[in-house]
Amino acid sequence: MIARTIKRNPNKIRSSASRKVFLVITIALLCLWSLLCILPFVYILAVSLSSKSAVSAGVVSFWPVDFTLNNYAYLLEQKEFFVAFGISVVRVFLGTGINLFVTVLAAYPLAFARKTLKGRRFYVALILACMFFSGGTVPTYIMISRLGLIDNLFVLVLPGALSPWNLILFVNFFRNVPNEMLEAANIEGAGDYRILWRIVLPVSLPILATITLLCMVGHWNNWFDGYLYMDPEHWPLQTYIYDAMEKFKKLQNDIQHLDPEQIEQLAQSSDMTLRSAQIFIAMVPILCVYPFMQKYFVQGILIGSVKE
Repeated sequence: MIARTIKRNPNKIRSSASRKVFLVITIALLCLWSLLCILPFVYILAVSLSSKSAVSAGVVSFWPVDFTLNNYAYLLEQKEFFVAFGISVVRVFLGTGINLFVTVLAAYPLAFARKTLKGRRFYVALILACMFFSGGTVPTYIMISRLGLIDNLFVLVLPGALSPWNLILFVNFFRNVPNEMLEAANIEGAGDYRILWRIVLPVSLPILATITLLCMVGHWNNWFDGYLYMDPEHWPLQTYIYDAMEKFKKLQNDIQHLDPEQIEQLAQSSDMTLRSAQIFIAMVPILCVYPFMQKYFVQGILIGSVKE
């Protein structure tokens, strides 16, 4: 008996030791990966808080050199910046709401009405085709122009209201909802809309959080459609930042025609420091939203990775 115990203990020790080594290596790699993801944000913040001379000399790493708030003060003095910021906030909430509403209504019949929905295969094929082909920029602009949506806030949200990728994620998640729940609801006399809002959506929080975050990030970061369809006074934040940087570059090349205030600003800020301040301000809202959705986002992003 003692001999058996002696023989078993070394195996347990080796197994325990190997597991500890595995955990240490895994944690170290995750910490290293997390550090690599965080360092760019730290560098952008350090550059935005450093002086023009320090950044031009290349002495700024991950800590501000010659600490200054001139870049942020300049941005906060610009009325157009706050207007663009407000337009982006409205666009994010409006666009995300429309995306979720349309996608959920399209995914429900594709997931649950396999036998009763006529032409289901055709709809699926059409959705898959939209993932790889598009009408192009010029035809899209002509269509939007004829619809009277130029310089209209809805032009920023309606063209991408239904994303094939998001629709497929919703359909795959809805198919994992137990059929017993739906059958019990049908027996109780619940209709499709009641089943959707009272049963399917409450158990679909992971995918809802995932798609919500993806839509919010997409609307917040998109700049090209604002540049293409909106007037300058109605540009969203990312479009305004892009245009402001281009104008700042032109100011640097045309010093002779600048007023004293603009010359003073050029002496205190550079293209890189001002751009870093704008990027950091633009990142803050999304970074504040993610922690509240992290719990469901991790579950939703793994949809389809495990098959029962």
